[in-house]
Order: sequence, then structure tokens, then C-alpha cells
Amino acid sequence: MSQKIEESLVDIQVKIAYQDDIIEGLNQQIAQLSNEMSVLQKQMQYVMKSVRTIGDLQGGDAAANEPPPHY
Repeated sequence: MSQKIEESLVDIQVKIAYQDDIIEGLNQQIAQLSNEMSVLQKQMQYVMKSVRTIGDLQGGDAAANEPPPHY
């Protein structure tokens, strides 16, 4: 091979190695964010359940179902 072709091949190999490293890092970040999102979804479900329970204990639905006063 000529010197120029060999240098181009080495450059391409370096770029591919760099891209592979970047892709691996991004995959790790995606996996971490997916886990964090699962935890946050579970926490949100717990909060929503707690709010509903508090609303039920305070009779929050009764006021919401009453018709507005007529003047």
C-alpha cells in the first residue's frame, strides 16, 4: 500500500475506535437514566396514591361533585 492510503486507513481506524468508545459511554448513560426513570415512576405512583388517600380521608370528592351555587 502507498503511504497515503495507509495513513488514511489508520485515521479511519482511530475514528472508529473513538466512535465505539463514545457509543459505549452513551449506552451506559441510557441504561443509568432508564433505571433512574423507573425509580422516579415508582415514587410518582406512591405520591399519587398518597394524595388520593388523603383526598378520600378529607372528603375532597364531595365538594368537587356539588353543583355551583345559583345566584
